[in-house]
Amino acid sequence: MLTTVALQELPEGDWFCCSDCEHIKTTLVNLVASGEENLPIPLLSLIKKKYNDKGLEFELGIDIKWRLLNWKVGKSEETRQLLSKVVAIFHVSVLLSLYLSKLEFSIE
Repeated sequence: MLTTVALQELPEGDWFCCSDCEHIKTTLVNLVASGEENLPIPLLSLIKKKYNDKGLEFELGIDIKWRLLNWKVGKSEETRQLLSKVVAIFHVSVLLSLYLSKLEFSIE
């Protein structure tokens, strides 16, 4: 039988609903700490295929890396600059989506 308890306030420190959640948090912290990682070959192959499908040339030896950022864990100037660039990309993406949706609406 499942019992539900109403929290009056958040417990101090790390608390998780189950061991899976604790494992996920540990994995994410480790990914942030590990820094840049090479893009896995299957993803790199998928990107290459998409380029080829569009008739674009994919440079041999292209070096694509990824990293998980967390301002609370890695407060550095480099992290701040990267997150600033990410925010700018999302803003442009949202504005472009809004513009295109209005364009589609005005065409109909």
